[in-house]
Amino acid sequence: MLRTDAWRPLVAVADQRIRAHRHEDLAVGELLESLSVEVGDIVAAQPPQVLEAAWREWVKACAAEGRLVPALPAGAAGAETVEAALAVHADLAALVPQLVVSRLSENIR
Repeated sequence: MLRTDAWRPLVAVADQRIRAHRHEDLAVGELLESLSVEVGDIVAAQPPQVLEAAWREWVKACAAEGRLVPALPAGAAGAETVEAALAVHADLAALVPQLVVSRLSENIR
């Protein structure tokens, strides 16, 4: 999923923040927490179409795994709608740390 067009901008944000912290002497937990907060803030500021595309891609991935997720309301648009959907679903609340962990492991290799 992280390699899809919809997720590339978010992956790029995570990679950029990881590189920014590369020479800091942080414990793994501190690094993950710091990166997750930074990436979460930047992701929330992305254009609505980027967030909506990423949301829809995540919904497709969940459907392929047989997991149900709330759909965006019909006619919904904008970051507020996606943000509201994120707030009510525990899996998506955990998505930014998962994104960070995934990209951190790719960057360390």
